[in-house]
Amino acid sequence: AGEDDAEDADRNVDPEDPRSYYSISKKISETLDGAFYANQYTNPDNYYAHYHGTGPEIYNQTLGQFDYFVAGVGTGGTISGTGAFLKEKMPNVKVLGIDIEGSILAHYHKTGEMSASKPYIVEGIGDGFLPENIKFPIIDEFETVGDEESLVMARRLLKEEGIYCGGSCGSAVMGAIKHAQKNPNKKDYLIILPDSGSRYL
Repeated sequence: AGEDDAEDADRNVDPEDPRSYYSISKKISETLDGAFYANQYTNPDNYYAHYHGTGPEIYNQTLGQFDYFVAGVGTGGTISGTGAFLKEKMPNVKVLGIDIEGSILAHYHKTGEMSASKPYIVEGIGDGFLPENIKFPIIDEFETVGDEESLVMARRLLKEEGIYCGGSCGSAVMGAIKHAQKNPNKKDYLIILPDSGSRYL
């Protein structure tokens, strides 16, 4: 088990499907000696790591001098844990979640209804199910972006800013820009970029 299973993984199937990345990672953890299944979608340690770590780090470094906290939404731990801490310290801060076209998360936040997901390329954000670590009441708004504009922005961040990040970081920046363009009042956005471009080489 392990390498062969990982090569057979398919990201365009339901999470419960035996070929999904979720099912295969769980299978590997059950069959590979010493493996541990972190289960980041439901494990509350994901949320609390950001509540006790990322949130205080951001607040201490910025003293809360921003209006929007922006993060891509995948497992939900980063945006929910960080957002919860920041809202305790900064009652007026808004939490902006970035979703990718094809994912169901933004639609669910807006309507409370499940929809069918569609394939997309950007990794690390979006889902076709509702991870338990997403605390939707903490997220004030969602902005949805597409694959192409996300990947183009990731390249721009490398070329223009020297930030070597992956596609989901491009999504986060692009989503913040789109949101800011719709906002008539100037606001300060703090965007978290947790991904490295090295894994995509």
